[in-house]
Amino acid sequence: MTIEQIELRKMLTQMLADNGINRETIVDFVKSIVEEKVEKAIYRTVHEVDIDGMVRGTVRETTKRALQEEVSKKVRATLSSVSISLECHEVPR
Repeated sequence: MTIEQIELRKMLTQMLADNGINRETIVDFVKSIVEEKVEKAIYRTVHEVDIDGMVRGTVRETTKRALQEEVSKKVRATLSSVSISLECHEVPR
């Protein structure tokens, strides 16, 4: 730290102390602010977000993907055992 930074820190610490603010009160301020923000986020998530819609969408996508994979496996397995032979003939004009 530079001398200016140290002096500024001392001045700020003194100004905060003159107003009855120390590290413990700052910690309490921060805790209460964080708790308030978390409570608001939880409320918003529970009351404002369409959780049912999110769950339905997720289930729909997961089911679709699983069905596509299973159908693809079955088709590949079936087609892998099918033999196809082609004969080419010239068509007279």
